[in-house]
Amino acid sequence: MKAILTSLLTVLFISVSTAGLSEITVTYISGKSSIDMLGNGKWQETTLDMELKEDSIIKTEREAVFEIDIDGEQIAVGENTTIKISEIRANLKEKKKMGFLSNMQSILSKKIKEGDDQTQSTLAGVRGAMEDEGELTWVDDLEDFEEEEAPETLFNEGKELYMEGKYSQAFTIFKDSIEDERLTYLQEEIAFYLGSTMFTRLQYKGSLPYLEMSINDNKAYYYEHALMTLSFARFFVKDYQNAIVSFNAYLDDFNDGGFVPHALLMLGKSHKALGENNKARGYFSDIENKYKDSEVYNNAVNEMIGL
Repeated sequence: MKAILTSLLTVLFISVSTAGLSEITVTYISGKSSIDMLGNGKWQETTLDMELKEDSIIKTEREAVFEIDIDGEQIAVGENTTIKISEIRANLKEKKKMGFLSNMQSILSKKIKEGDDQTQSTLAGVRGAMEDEGELTWVDDLEDFEEEEAPETLFNEGKELYMEGKYSQAFTIFKDSIEDERLTYLQEEIAFYLGSTMFTRLQYKGSLPYLEMSINDNKAYYYEHALMTLSFARFFVKDYQNAIVSFNAYLDDFNDGGFVPHALLMLGKSHKALGENNKARGYFSDIENKYKDSEVYNNAVNEMIGL
């Protein structure tokens, strides 16, 4: 009887342990990539619907990208990347701890859509005026003219895909666009969309050079979004000193902006991570005293515990 009970308890323990693990499945492949399934140095080619392990390591080559489904979220892994599943899961966990981040990103995305629409309308007006003045000439006889899709058109298609949440397709277009010599005058804007796309797919380290490039123009319609995204990316890769620099830049440039309490919270968290508890306490206290209705108020209260 004791042996039977022991066996039942063992089976129950295994069942409960297994239930705690989620399936990690490859859902999209483009280009060449490989998997070290058990983290033991034995690499194999990635295949669609392949089920990965917690110890698996992903490696992609140039111009390769693929997606995995982990915890019900589609996560993209970009080119020239080697990353552990455990690292992806840690990034996902950190993101979920900040429930306000998705809402903030959604609001900022709506703002850049409005800003982009205004920019395109202005450009159309300028082109029209130039045409009226005879500064632009158009091909009248199109019978023998093969029209090539303008690079701007492709980039705009990428922006539409980005707004629709189709990040893998958008990523491919943005990557091609930033390497297109005909689009050098749009390089900073393309860098924003490319970096933001990578950030959204938890590719924080890879997003940094593009996001850093995108904040050069503080008058650009996407500047606020770019600055906040860069700040969070720096925080997530544990570059707390530079995260502090860019979150402070947000406060300087948008001192009455809607995300001031968010920047204050992240400044507090960054100083706390550096062991600078007195500075951290000051930022959390500011939120408690001035932003009681903010969605990050409870986060600040919880961060104060133990300080």
